[in-house]
Amino acid sequence: MSQEQDSSFSAIKVEFPMEEDEVFVRPEDEVPTKEEQTKEEPRLIPEPLPSETKDDTKEPSLVTPTQTQVKFDFQTPDTAVKQKEETTDTQEEDTSSSTTKPRRKYSVNHEETIDEVENMSKKSENKTLYADEFIAEVDRHYLNVAFYAVIIYLSLMCVSFMVGKKYDALRTLDGMERKAPMLASLLLGMSLISCILPLFVRGNKRCLSGVIVCAVLVQSLALITDIMLAHFPTPVFTDKITGAQVYLLRYCEWTPLSFVMAFLTESCRIDNKSDVTPGDAGKLALLMGTIASKPNAQMDDVFPDTIPSSENDPGEKVKFMDKSYMMNVMKTSLKDKVNKRLRSAYFLAITQGASTFCGWLFPFCPNIFVWLFTLTISCSLFSCLWKRLFVRMEEFEKMKMGSTVSEQEMYAWSKLSLGLLKTCSYVWSILVFVFFVTNFGPVLLPNAEILKSHGLSMLLESTLDVVFKAIYLLIVIDVHDTIFDPSARAERRLEELRQMLSVVWDNSSDVIGISVRGVSGDVTTMLSPTLMKLYSKGENDDDNIIESSKKQGSALAFELDARYFAGEVDDDIVPSNVYDLHFRDKMPFQSRPYSSKKSEKLETQEVGSIARLVIRAWGTTARKTMLMHDLVGKSGSIQSIMRCEANVSRIEENALVIVVRDISERFRRFEAEKKVISETTARLKDAAANRFTRHEVKNGLLAAIGLCDSLNEGVESFEAKLKRMNSQSSGRQLLLNGMELPQDTPRLKKEDASANTSERDELESIQSLETPEDASIKRYLLELDKTLHEILDTVLAEAMARDVIHEVYELKLERVKLAKLLAENMNINASKSSTRRFPILTEPKELPEFATDPQLIKCIHRNAVSNACKYGKKGGKVTTCLKYCKENGELQMQIINLPGKKHGEILKLGKLAKELVFSPRRRLTMHCTEDNNNQVSASHSSGDGAWIIHKCAKTLGGNCGIEFEKDRTVFTLTCPMKQFDENVANTDMSFKDFTLPTNIHALAIDDSKIQRKLLGRLLMFAGIPSERVHIIGETAEEITGFCDWAVDFIEEHPDDYILMVVDENLDVQDEQIDTNQTTISGSASVAEIRKRLLQDQERKLLALIRSANDSANDVAIYNARAHGYLAKAPVKKDQVLEILAPLWLARFPKLLTNHDIAARRASDTRSNVQVVDEVLVSIDDLMGVMDELDQLSELEIEDLQEKWGIIWEKLHALKGDLLIMPNKSPSVEKAISSINSLRGPSPPESFQAIWQKIRKCIINGF
Repeated sequence: MSQEQDSSFSAIKVEFPMEEDEVFVRPEDEVPTKEEQTKEEPRLIPEPLPSETKDDTKEPSLVTPTQTQVKFDFQTPDTAVKQKEETTDTQEEDTSSSTTKPRRKYSVNHEETIDEVENMSKKSENKTLYADEFIAEVDRHYLNVAFYAVIIYLSLMCVSFMVGKKYDALRTLDGMERKAPMLASLLLGMSLISCILPLFVRGNKRCLSGVIVCAVLVQSLALITDIMLAHFPTPVFTDKITGAQVYLLRYCEWTPLSFVMAFLTESCRIDNKSDVTPGDAGKLALLMGTIASKPNAQMDDVFPDTIPSSENDPGEKVKFMDKSYMMNVMKTSLKDKVNKRLRSAYFLAITQGASTFCGWLFPFCPNIFVWLFTLTISCSLFSCLWKRLFVRMEEFEKMKMGSTVSEQEMYAWSKLSLGLLKTCSYVWSILVFVFFVTNFGPVLLPNAEILKSHGLSMLLESTLDVVFKAIYLLIVIDVHDTIFDPSARAERRLEELRQMLSVVWDNSSDVIGISVRGVSGDVTTMLSPTLMKLYSKGENDDDNIIESSKKQGSALAFELDARYFAGEVDDDIVPSNVYDLHFRDKMPFQSRPYSSKKSEKLETQEVGSIARLVIRAWGTTARKTMLMHDLVGKSGSIQSIMRCEANVSRIEENALVIVVRDISERFRRFEAEKKVISETTARLKDAAANRFTRHEVKNGLLAAIGLCDSLNEGVESFEAKLKRMNSQSSGRQLLLNGMELPQDTPRLKKEDASANTSERDELESIQSLETPEDASIKRYLLELDKTLHEILDTVLAEAMARDVIHEVYELKLERVKLAKLLAENMNINASKSSTRRFPILTEPKELPEFATDPQLIKCIHRNAVSNACKYGKKGGKVTTCLKYCKENGELQMQIINLPGKKHGEILKLGKLAKELVFSPRRRLTMHCTEDNNNQVSASHSSGDGAWIIHKCAKTLGGNCGIEFEKDRTVFTLTCPMKQFDENVANTDMSFKDFTLPTNIHALAIDDSKIQRKLLGRLLMFAGIPSERVHIIGETAEEITGFCDWAVDFIEEHPDDYILMVVDENLDVQDEQIDTNQTTISGSASVAEIRKRLLQDQERKLLALIRSANDSANDVAIYNARAHGYLAKAPVKKDQVLEILAPLWLARFPKLLTNHDIAARRASDTRSNVQVVDEVLVSIDDLMGVMDELDQLSELEIEDLQEKWGIIWEKLHALKGDLLIMPNKSPSVEKAISSINSLRGPSPPESFQAIWQKIRKCIINGF
């Protein structure tokens, strides 16, 4: 490269490797290696063409013969070279002798290099071709086709006149034959002038495109033909086969025009595949664009004419390969590509021209066979047009219009081309139909006078020719304006660019600023309308400048004096002028001073903060700088700060572009994200803590409840024993008291007397315990049990609510007596006043037992009643209505309360009140005001109660709503509900008849002593004999060796079933180090046991995981590792088999049948007596309750009503004891029915008589 080149350009080198079409650029600051600096560059030394040879000077050869790449050194601003060299060691033979077209001659290696350039160009054909070059090349073909059409037309005209003169067939038309072409010529002339004249009026040469030339040619040839037919002798022949008149000049016109028109229809399109590939610039397009865009003064920078010939003689210059040859290579590639794409157009044009020319041949056919053969060829060639139409229609249906101008032009191009093809197909088909009518009509219908009319054929042909040419001309003009008019295409692209920039300027989310410094040093700055939008947030005044600017898309411009940029900046910066201008205007259309009325909304501090940013931007020296700046905004007396980020780009020395982005939302989002992360972390910590707390607290409560049950049973057993001893020793008591016996009564021996003395001492010790204080022990135990259950329900409800909110809660179906559940949930039976204030109404009166989740029902009811008490009438009645529809299997629960103080304001809200009630963290405004006055209520109310109710209802598969009526508020829950009997009806066995098999062993493990006792009770209630129950977990060795022990036990009992109950969290305490405690997963141990067992052994195992953690994820893990999950809950003897039955039947569905169970029960009655005696209540246990009821029944009516709650609790307990007794007699059933009839808020008037009947039935039942 010459040293005289401009320093603003840096050298880059573009290489064309043989295998990869890539452009490599070395950065400007990258220093080439020493090897690259010393490596010789290949230099092409062209030989002149024969016509250019002036002397016999011998041309030098290639300096580096082994290099097989072409490298061009050229200059572009702000770029540099990245070099990639590929070398080969092969030498190819000289191919210059085989070159067919004249070109510059090169040496052997020169020819190899040029061949590679041509190969590269051919490879680039699959790349992008710019639409302009493509259209220009197609347009050139139109000129060629027009020239060919003129030649064909003139040739056919000459031949026709020669043939007509030879056969004396020239005649002047008259009548209709002459008038039809005369009128046609007039219409064609008018159509041609009206469509073509506007193109010439535009005043430039763009109207001379090839498509316009073809359109003018079509109209002109048709016009000339009609004039000759109307005013000059014309050759007319008679068809020897059909007898029809054939006007040769008409076919002389139609043959070339069909060729031209068919070519236009097929070439005026863009292939849907790869004619123009948007966004992909290949190497060929890169070079063509580079060469075409460079002015003449810079062409030497792209392709330098001279380079140093060698390192030894740097001053000597040799000729480099000329630029014109490279351009020819590129143009040749383009031509080849276009020619390839236009082959189908030429083919279609030739077929239609040949098909039309067959009409010229018909009168010269000697016989019918030649005539039919010619007709067949003509129709076959014409059918190609319809075949092509169908193909093009399918291709067009797959095209999409797109959004950019280029895509829309491509779509319009194809649409217009398809319109041309349809026009040709339809009209030419009509011409074919007319041909058959005029030729075969007189033959087939000899009596039809209209077909014999003179000049009918000429009339029809002229009419169709005029109509078709007019339509065709209009479509071609549209094609020209859409595709081939370069200025129109440029205007559309400029309009698209202008609209895009206008949209960016007006609607950009960032503020775009352009700042220019004048000769005097003053700086003028224009900011896009986005700045006004920032300050117009929250404004509603349509008269201020901000809102008007926002509506009109106006920008803000102001000037700053040069003194602000001198180094000393005042605290208060006020621009000298403020302009309101539009982006599309070259000059401001309205100039206002800053103090004008419509700019008063921009306070001094606001404009000063903007001006300060401009001053800071001009203080930067780098080309690109980012600044952090705070803009001031004022709304009345309130001042706000907008955090902004400004990107400053220096276009030139006296011009800046500033892009300002409001990042206030980003800062707020960042703070919000920090808060979310903090809350998430806290929630995760709370979840872990709650998980631990829930497990430990629940286990502790369950243990305490178990101890309470054991203690209660011990007290009851003690009382029963006391009563038995009192009844059995009544006679002995009399003896010990000195009562005389009959003489025949045998006297006691001395040993018996001593034994009686010990019994007397025991009885006296027992009687000494019967004090009034000890009588209340049972009541304390009941209160303790109730308190523990309430705490357990609270813990479970909190855990359940958390899972329901996160939508991970799974239903836990239990047998539920709904009315009793809700009454216990609200402690309604505690007093008579509670019963009156919170009544529970049911429909039907006796609801069946349901299979549902009691925790969800209690949560919904508790929250609904709580809200009713809090926001309804103070001390008002809150009614719960339960309605069950057996047909639909749907339960409706309504909680109705009287209106509170703010009920009128709630009614004014309408539907909004319902939305607010069930929204999270939202409360009604009047309730918020009321709670603010009550700090205790406000601190405990978060507004999530109704939202949690909605979540619970959704979990049950139902929905809930609330209606604020004038005189009441009604909360409604509707959900599907199945009866308990229906829920178990699909099983093969009734749960009531379920019992475990006799050949069963129970294996259980727990690390808690109390839990082990509870497990013993659970397995006892399940009916498993104590000798078959094995419970371990007391020591660390038993826990760690559980797997081995269980596997060995199962292997020792291959014929028995194994029921395994394993606690999930088994804590192992190291005896040597008290602080070292590990936890073994029970489910993991079960999984290991199942893995170690044989298949036959594992088939007889039912392994259940017992845990207080009952979340959905935990239960899924338990079910995956074991056969089921057994929740930790208070042990109730009447529900044990109900819990175990579905788990057992799911594991062993065909183990037992009802017949087997009945047989087993009959055979095992004796063995079960002991267990039943330990579990069930005897008649002696009932006597204590009955005696208490005897005393209460004798009370006065007022005292009876006051203590009715206590009486009903005792009656209810008595009924429960009667229900669990086996083989109940009819008298006991009657007693139970009588107790049920006493249900109600107050005792009946004849309570004492009814009680005596109940007592008598109970005694008779035993």
